[in-house]
Amino acid sequence: MKGTTRGSLPRRDILRLFGAVAAVGVASACGGTEPTGAAPAGGGAPSLLAAKGEPLAKATVSAGATSVNHMWARWGISHGIYEKFGLDVEAVDGIADAVAAMASGQLQFSAAGVQTHSGAVRGAPVHAVMLTFKDNLGLYTVPGISSVDDLRGKRLFGPNDMIKEILRRADIDPENGVSWIQTRSNTKQIIQLVEDGQADGFTGYPPAKLLAEDAGLREVTSVSAEFPGSPVSIVGTSDQLVTENPLLVKRFLAGTLETLDHLKANKAEVVDFFRSEWDFDDALAQGCYAVIERDMFDGGKTDEKALRLVLDVTTAAQGKKEDIPLDRVWNFSLLDEVLAERANGYEAS
Repeated sequence: MKGTTRGSLPRRDILRLFGAVAAVGVASACGGTEPTGAAPAGGGAPSLLAAKGEPLAKATVSAGATSVNHMWARWGISHGIYEKFGLDVEAVDGIADAVAAMASGQLQFSAAGVQTHSGAVRGAPVHAVMLTFKDNLGLYTVPGISSVDDLRGKRLFGPNDMIKEILRRADIDPENGVSWIQTRSNTKQIIQLVEDGQADGFTGYPPAKLLAEDAGLREVTSVSAEFPGSPVSIVGTSDQLVTENPLLVKRFLAGTLETLDHLKANKAEVVDFFRSEWDFDDALAQGCYAVIERDMFDGGKTDEKALRLVLDVTTAAQGKKEDIPLDRVWNFSLLDEVLAERANGYEAS
């Protein structure tokens, strides 16, 4: 699926995007460097595997440090998988607007699917170039709230477009029918804030459901219940990087595919990581691994029906009436090349 040329963003959106970048505070060192690759003797495209002695190309990815859906970034780094593909990858957390950071060139990749999809629909020059996890975004509340209808007038940590659309379909104004509270706190901290009465609920990704239920909160609604199969976590990047440095993007995708495979193939090690690094008991650790087995996309793609569902939900949440094509949001052309080269053992063509 190839990208399309975008229309101009409204001035207020440009100011918002680039104003947000200043607040992000991503160092200029985050700028990616161009890899050279191992060129075949007869010429042609370089291998995705790093050549012997080849300097590593730098790249930065925004990925939540305590998110199951995003853990692949740090896992691939710590296990040397990205280095195998000639990359020196840094994972950063706490970036409020990764779309703005990617659009400005200060960040190369993002693991945030709903945010990237929403930005692309708004016209930001970004695409999702690979899918990682599906439909495990939920909304969790205090016990006194038993249905979506009970959310009217409540205070919620969030927001995001997919949950907003669930509210809209329940005849709740997603902007004014609830009070949204934005925070950079992690899931454990957010749950504590809810327990302390600072809010009535929150939206979150795994391990949010496990931690919420462990704390006595309940899941009121979820993307899996309302929009099953929808991708919610991805690899996103800027249109400029796809055009100007496709080798870096392809190598990052290759490293991510290998990392996801490694996570699935090493259950004992991953479960032990959840116990030792995230301080989870065995039930929570096993529950997190079940998310990896159940919700991870194979091969980084899904069918057009699932993509169309996400696009329809996102455009409705933003109040857009125009017919937006799928290739405004997703561009799997480089992933297709990676999958073909992977099947060939990453031999240079």
